[in-house]
Amino acid sequence: MKDRTTHLLTAQVCAAFLLVLYFVVISAGFVHSSHLMWQRSPTRNHCWVAISLLLIFGQLFYNQLLLQVNLGSSELPHKFLASLPLHVWLISFLWPILLIGINLLVKQAEIKATIRQQRRARFDFNTKLGMNSPF
Repeated sequence: MKDRTTHLLTAQVCAAFLLVLYFVVISAGFVHSSHLMWQRSPTRNHCWVAISLLLIFGQLFYNQLLLQVNLGSSELPHKFLASLPLHVWLISFLWPILLIGINLLVKQAEIKATIRQQRRARFDFNTKLGMNSPF
């Protein structure tokens, strides 16, 4: 029973870390709202870089603390992590690359929609009523 609890806690800790990692990767696309990632790098925003690193290292510290408090110096988490198949590790750490691609596609569609909306608003403003408007 103790072995199952250890495996469950270790799996929860790993899932929490991966979730934080995925959120940081997704947030990279929202740093510069009107530019794609290859046009303006998210690392130019030093505040975002600092917060992202703080979140990742804070989560790692919390995970290590949680495992140490609940399991002590047991080697069971390391055995559990070593027993995971290679495809689990590959999917877990290659998923952020796919997330970046999906995020770029969505952001590109949003930029196109924004440009289309601005053109439409400019066209509407050039009507007879818009030309006499004080703005």
